[in-house]
Amino acid sequence: MVTKVPETDTMMGFLESLPAVLYEYVLYDDGSSEFLYVSPQSHDILGYPQEHFLLDMNNFWNLVHPGDLQRLKDEDVSTHERNDNFFIADVRIDHPLKGEVWIRISSKSTDRQKNSAFIWCGYMIDITDRKKQEADLERLNKKLAVLSNVDGLTGSLNRRTFDDVVKKEWKRALRDGSELSLIIVDIDYFKAYNDNYGHLAGDDCLKLVANTLSKTVKRAADTFARYGGEEFVILLPNTSLVDAIKLAEKCRESILNLNMPHEHSEVHSMLTISLGVSTILPDSDFDIRTFIEAADTCLYQAKANGRNQVVSINKL
Repeated sequence: MVTKVPETDTMMGFLESLPAVLYEYVLYDDGSSEFLYVSPQSHDILGYPQEHFLLDMNNFWNLVHPGDLQRLKDEDVSTHERNDNFFIADVRIDHPLKGEVWIRISSKSTDRQKNSAFIWCGYMIDITDRKKQEADLERLNKKLAVLSNVDGLTGSLNRRTFDDVVKKEWKRALRDGSELSLIIVDIDYFKAYNDNYGHLAGDDCLKLVANTLSKTVKRAADTFARYGGEEFVILLPNTSLVDAIKLAEKCRESILNLNMPHEHSEVHSMLTISLGVSTILPDSDFDIRTFIEAADTCLYQAKANGRNQVVSINKL
């Protein structure tokens, strides 16, 4: 004789074999609540047997991290229409054996009632590993964002980042009616340095120059970046031409004071730089390209004048 297992028992056995805590609870009009059912998986996922929670629903709330508990309280589950919306929340709990773990709570109202209150059903699953993966991914994304903004050799901001920053600062200066200054820096006779001392020495030279200039540019609002090859740029928001020239001279002196030999330079026995400076009060008659080209023109004039000097253009 074959005994047929009731379908409800089979279904319950299947549900309770899932890696989730199944539950039913009722939320009364006075704000109190109680579990009507909690599956055996609570012992592994929550750290306590089902009876612990059936005895008092507060035994569950006491496990929830205070910050997450407040968030749950702020989210009124009663605002979710019955039979239409799921209430889903990720919270941390204090597991007695595993320490802090993340669980996802998902619940949905039913048509069943206890007294005048509707019964809710749902499940809880452990998402700790998922949260760790998300945190790892976020850290990697942040690192990738930093790497994509930085020049690989010198550690300075790269050309692409400078292009983004100058657009933002241009709009800000246009809105505020403030001056914007730019310094373009070029290492004098760098090709001769590279050819005679070798590419590794040339790389070290670029890194030293970048490090020295970045330390000279001290304001948080200023932007120092590698523009390409042996060229660097310094963007100075809300800065007059006079102040930009002063900073450019400090930069020139800081490199000369390194006393870094450059026997193949035609201007000095030590490493030097040339700098071009432009300042603009942005308006509709000018654009960013004009602003940058003005500083670039000054740089080439500094080279034509004998290098190791600062050349500026009157305010555009």
